[in-house]
Amino acid sequence: MNAAAIGSWSPKLTSATVAALAVVLAGCGGSEVPSAPVVPFVDVAVGESHACGLRVDGTVACWGDNEYGQAQAPSGVFTTVAAGANQSCGLRAGGAMACWGVTDRAPEGTFTSLHAGRNPCGLRADGTVRCLSGDGDAGFNQEGPFGAISPSGRLCGVRADGALACAGAERPSVPEPPGGSYRTVSMGPGVSCAARTDGSVACWDGFEGAPSPRGTFRAVAAGEYHACGLRTDEKLHCWAVHGWGRPLTEAPRGEFSAVAVGRRFSCAVATNGAVACWGYDPLLDGDGEPLYVAGPADAPGGEFTSVSAGGFHSCGLRADDTIECWGSNHSGQASPPGGEFTSVSAGGFHSCGLRADGTVECWGREDFEGAGSRFSPEGRFRDVTAGHFEACGLRVDDTVSCWAWSDHEQRAQLSGEFDAVDAGKAHWCGLRADSTVDCWVYDRHDVGQADPPRGAFNSVTAGHYFSCGIRADDTIECWGSDILGKRDAPGGSFDAVSAGLDHSCGLRTDATIACWGRNDDGQTDAPYGQYTGVSAGGAHSCGLRTDSTVACWGSKPFLSEPDGVGWTSTVQ
Repeated sequence: MNAAAIGSWSPKLTSATVAALAVVLAGCGGSEVPSAPVVPFVDVAVGESHACGLRVDGTVACWGDNEYGQAQAPSGVFTTVAAGANQSCGLRAGGAMACWGVTDRAPEGTFTSLHAGRNPCGLRADGTVRCLSGDGDAGFNQEGPFGAISPSGRLCGVRADGALACAGAERPSVPEPPGGSYRTVSMGPGVSCAARTDGSVACWDGFEGAPSPRGTFRAVAAGEYHACGLRTDEKLHCWAVHGWGRPLTEAPRGEFSAVAVGRRFSCAVATNGAVACWGYDPLLDGDGEPLYVAGPADAPGGEFTSVSAGGFHSCGLRADDTIECWGSNHSGQASPPGGEFTSVSAGGFHSCGLRADGTVECWGREDFEGAGSRFSPEGRFRDVTAGHFEACGLRVDDTVSCWAWSDHEQRAQLSGEFDAVDAGKAHWCGLRADSTVDCWVYDRHDVGQADPPRGAFNSVTAGHYFSCGIRADDTIECWGSDILGKRDAPGGSFDAVSAGLDHSCGLRTDATIACWGRNDDGQTDAPYGQYTGVSAGGAHSCGLRTDSTVACWGSKPFLSEPDGVGWTSTVQ
């Protein structure tokens, strides 16, 4: 069933779970839809801070908030998918309902359509409705017959004769729906809309009035602050309910087959099978930083030769020399280009890879100085590292070149020859040919991270206002900021060290991993085992096991958009 026919929606959405993002418009009509995915989508559903799409092969892919498992869709074939507050539900081929997230319970029986709002509801073939109440018992059951349902605080449906009927809990200020003959109804937390049989749309329930759009529509979907309709010419039209306006109402251009509206963002399925989303991105919080939830950080299966943990995403080099990334992808930092590489480095909001011919390619945040979503510095390199705001490369002549975001101007030119270089937050560090370490700070927040101790080192790593290095005797020494124990490196012998946001991890000579520093998300609790490499990121860490598999621990990033899903938004 078309997502617009059943609506989407949900209860309360806190400011801590949704970002303050604004749509970047390409002209007056909004952004274009993404290109067609490998496996096209046929439907989409939007929840409170996550979304799910139904692919043409019947599989479900979800992205966004996964704190309760609501974006972790089960395997198998589905005919319909719905996203609610902290759960998602789908109808399997036989009509049975399956739910995942904060509840894995669902009404029993076979259904023709469903809704995942506060409590999962299903519409039976005989037109009756069955819902699951908060305590697990059936509730809000209506005998119908109905042709479509949309529960949100109360249950509303379109009866077989086209009339609207509502039941359940009602606010005193909620008016009754207008009369007429209808095809579908959609109820959001702040507005309700229904599509009449003649193609017109009627909206009601708005606290400050609910405007109804002009024109003819195939379907309509309502949220809290806005509503969207799919016109008969397959174009999208969105309108504000409570005066929010952009970016909620700036739907992308193109032709679409389905639309779903959430509380603060919306998604639609394009006729080419791609999904376009717009509004306030649920992958970010109010400061523009990706949110994290407790739990282990998932890593893909298969064999890798190296792994790098970035601020809110990770990337690994597979055995076939291709790159795979996972985690937050709102800036494209987890969408690597195709082709073969020899190394990869994940940074704050971008990633960089080194190809076999010595060229470097970076992807992600679009405000690299003089660059777009893809950036390739000129020349040939032996290594590349991506920092929080910048990236540095070690050229084949052993000189270092660094490039930064446009609002973080490079303040130091690196001169001389180096064996290695690493980029941190507001500073860079390099290992010179004589085994000494030299660092440069480029903002006013200098807490000693660019003042390395004297002596010979085997390697150096730059973190968030601190740095660490492995000395010639294989011990680790750190300098710079010491908050949260970032400089408290353990004793013993190490082969490698990696500095993250507020923690670090080292690979001991016995192939075990030791981590120190901030640990509120378990980012220093390395699992037992033997490893050949380690990388510390924002609030998670990853290690390369001796069997070439990747293990990650700490804070689990929001699930990023799968193939074929695009966001038309950026940090406000």
